Amino acid sequence: MVVPTLGAVSGTRLEKDDNLGLGLAIQRILEQRGQRVVMTRSTDVSIPLSERSAISNRSNADIFVSLHRNAFANPAAHGVETFVRTNPSPTALQNAQNVQNALVNVGVQSNRGVKQANFAVLVNTRAPSMLVEMGFITNARDNQLFDQNFNEYANAIAGGILQSLGVTSNSRPADGTTFEYSIRAGDTLWLLAQRFGTTIDQIRTLNNLTNDMLTVGRMLRIPTNAITYTVERGDTLWTIAQRFGTTVNTLMSFNNLTTDALHIGQTLSIPR
Repeated sequence: MVVPTLGAVSGTRLEKDDNLGLGLAIQRILEQRGQRVVMTRSTDVSIPLSERSAISNRSNADIFVSLHRNAFANPAAHGVETFVRTNPSPTALQNAQNVQNALVNVGVQSNRGVKQANFAVLVNTRAPSMLVEMGFITNARDNQLFDQNFNEYANAIAGGILQSLGVTSNSRPADGTTFEYSIRAGDTLWLLAQRFGTTIDQIRTLNNLTNDMLTVGRMLRIPTNAITYTVERGDTLWTIAQRFGTTVNTLMSFNNLTTDALHIGQTLSIPR
């Protein structure tokens, strides 16, 4: 679910145009990856706040992303930030961090981090939701970066969404499992092989790589082995992820989970 909002004005620059253009670019990327995308708007129209959440809820969306440009009276204010509701679910918090990290990896003037606030669209939307502030429309450098890195930002947000959705592939080497991983700054094939208990050659073969060059935001299929874990009283996806050195989204991806809910005796596959 992608929500290109209306919003602020700075000179002749309109937030609504920036948001819509970015939203449509993200939609194209996600649909090329086989994802179904529901937009609150695809043209220059105004959608009430309540209807944005209602569209998502009617669509049974897996994730909700509201796109914004920030604004402030002092033009020195700058940077990119992502909001979740207060007391968010572990999934919503991880999803927002995935998108924020991907944007920072592209390059921003300031990383303002993931924050919590009870914005209407975050509170009234059933799906794990986030509100992304793509820099300050009142800051010249943020606007320059928005224009200069437009395609990279669209790919970064789409990549963060795909990572959050746990996009997986059923094609894999014998005796293993594969999932899709979005490359982050600092990643190398050697580090990925060590982290996921596989080999450089397996990653190369699975992704038809002819060299070791990696691009931030690119999706790689990663082969990895897994162990079996039985859920005990008091377990959550977050505590299990911490115990085994993985992430909530990786566990959801491996186990085709659509919610954070666990029950005692449930069997999970844990990547090693």
